[in-house]
Amino acid sequence: MKRSLLIGALVSGLLPGTAAVTSAAERVPVEPAARVRKLDVDVWINKDEGGVYRPGESMRVYFRTNGDSHVLVFNIDTDGYVHLIYPYGGGDTPFVEGGRSYRIPARSDPYDLVADGPPGIEYVVAVASPHPFQNLPWYLSSERADGGPGGRGYGDESDE
Repeated sequence: MKRSLLIGALVSGLLPGTAAVTSAAERVPVEPAARVRKLDVDVWINKDEGGVYRPGESMRVYFRTNGDSHVLVFNIDTDGYVHLIYPYGGGDTPFVEGGRSYRIPARSDPYDLVADGPPGIEYVVAVASPHPFQNLPWYLSSERADGGPGGRGYGDESDE
C-alpha cells in the first residue's frame, strides 16, 4: 500500500511540472514557414481553342509565366513525337521573366512554324522551373550533339 501511495505521489508530482513545460513551449513564438509561390505557365496559340491549321499555314505559340523561371516548350505531333520549339536556336534562352509574354517564333527569328504532317490533334506543352534544367536527354534539349540547335524531335530520321 505504501509503495502505491509513493508511486502515486511521484506521478502526481511530475504531472504539474510536465504541464508547466508544455504550457511554456506553447507560448514560444514561432516564425511561420516562408510561403512558396506556385509557379504557373500559360501557353496559347494564335487560334481560338479548337482552331484548325491547314497544311502550309503559319502558326504562332505564346507563353507567359507568373515568375522568373526556366521554360521549355514542346510540340507533341499527331504521331506522338516530341519536338522542342523553345528554346530553339542560339538566340533563345530558357530563362524568362515572369509576367512577360513570349512569342514563338519571335519577330526577329529567321524561321516560321508551319503546319505540316498528317492530320490530327497536336499538343503544345510548356514546363517551367525556378531552377535550370539539367541532364536532359538529347531529344528534349535545346542543344544537339553536333552543337546545332535542337528541337527536331524524338524519332525524326532527318536528325540522325
